[in-house]
Amino acid sequence: MMMYNPWLYTSVITVGGSFLVLNHHFEWIKGLAMTKKDKEREVVKGLYKLKQKEESLIKKEGKLKQHIDELHQQTENLERLHHHVNKKQSEVISNTDQIQDVKKVLKIADEVLGYLPEATIEKIAQTKEFQVYQEVMNKYQIK
Repeated sequence: MMMYNPWLYTSVITVGGSFLVLNHHFEWIKGLAMTKKDKEREVVKGLYKLKQKEESLIKKEGKLKQHIDELHQQTENLERLHHHVNKKQSEVISNTDQIQDVKKVLKIADEVLGYLPEATIEKIAQTKEFQVYQEVMNKYQIK
């Protein structure tokens, strides 16, 4: 039975207080014995990267707040517009009801004119008011 001996396949080289290991694939692997300064450099690099990420996130947060404010403003504008549309819709419905009432009154007036004597109708037909009457009747499509 053959036993694996890692020392047959690896070499250890000491360089400036750290050691490097050359394994059987001939790859250099950094040793575990990092110096205190190396560790401090790694921590500083990590802190620097975190600071950059923080600054990036702060900028993104500012942009998001700006977008949220814009959306609130747009929502308020839409609510005002919706209120205005509802008001106008109510006015249109009211106007439609009023137009129907005007048409009813005009039909009644036209029927009443039909009961007048022919001579009276001819006199009325020659007045300026009768021209207005005919225009209104045409406008509301009565007759």
